Formats: sequence, structure tokens, C-alpha cells
Amino acid sequence: MLVVFFQKTLYFSCNQCGACCREYQIPVSHVDVQRLLAAHPDQPIKALFRLRPAPPDDAEAILIEQTYWHLLLQRHAEGCLFLQTDGRCGSYDSRPQACRTFPFDRKRGLIQILPDALPAYEVHCDRERVPKTMIKQAHQDNLDGSRHFNAYRNLISRWNQWVAQTPERQTLEQFIAFMQTVGELSVRD
Repeated sequence: MLVVFFQKTLYFSCNQCGACCREYQIPVSHVDVQRLLAAHPDQPIKALFRLRPAPPDDAEAILIEQTYWHLLLQRHAEGCLFLQTDGRCGSYDSRPQACRTFPFDRKRGLIQILPDALPAYEVHCDRERVPKTMIKQAHQDNLDGSRHFNAYRNLISRWNQWVAQTPERQTLEQFIAFMQTVGELSVRD
């Protein structure tokens, strides 16, 4: 039996209000780290990334200094550190995968508005019919994001196993260096 899914018509247009950049915590993968460090080579690691406590059973929880953390894009009081006053991204070409896919999610092969984004979407986003080319790009971005985060979870698992045996190597900088070595990232120390 052949099952055909029809893509629902979606309505979204970014009006560059910056609400998503102010309201959301942005997770980053090893691919995002590579992009951002390459785009901002003079920035210290802690100027670009931060840690937030995470439950130990979370697949994206990194063991650093005997505590589990999520790796996130750094923020300032107004939101994302790359949010400019005109509502645009100051690091658009190297933005994290979560930003590339927002507000779209892929479920059962179809693109939808990310359920977690609905409150901000309902209040802030403009409604224009999403063109097929944008839906096609959203499919690709979501597939890329899934691949990146699956590989990232594997890196985290390897890191957590390693540091459980060598607890003195548990800093954010050492985790980034581990990703550079094991994840074959070609970025700075």
C-alpha cells in the first residue's frame, strides 16, 4: 500500500523583529562550534558559548567539572550575542543549525511550525504563504540538523566515557579541543 503525505500550507515570514533571538536558548552542536569559531577566530570560547545545567540522562548532557551541562550559544542581556539593533543576525552565514531551521520542524516527513515556537510565532511572526523552495530548504536544514546532532550525541557519549576515567580533563575548553580532535574540527585551540 502506498501512503502519500501532502505538505500542509504553512504561513510564516520573518519580519526581523528579533523576538526569537531574544527569547530562545540556542543549543549548538560540534558543527555549529566549528562554524562559529571559524567565523570569529579572535573570540575566546567563553565569549561564544556557555553551559547550562542538564539532567545526567540527557543524550546532549556534557560531563564537565563533575556536573552535566548543555552547550549553548552565549547570550547577553538583550538576547543572542549576534542580535543587532536592526533585528538582523550579525553572524548569519555561521549561525547555528537551530537558527537555520527556526521556526520549522520535520515530523513524519512533513515540515511544520516547531511546537515549542508556537507562542512566539503566534505573537511575533508575519503570515505569508511559505514558498515551496523555502519548504524544500527547511526539509534539508532539518535533515542536516538531525545528522549533526546524532553525530554530536555520539561525540558527547565518547567524551563522557573518557572524562569519567580522567576527571581532571573537564573544562569547556577541553571539551571543545576534544571535539576538534575526535570530531575532526579544523578550528583553533
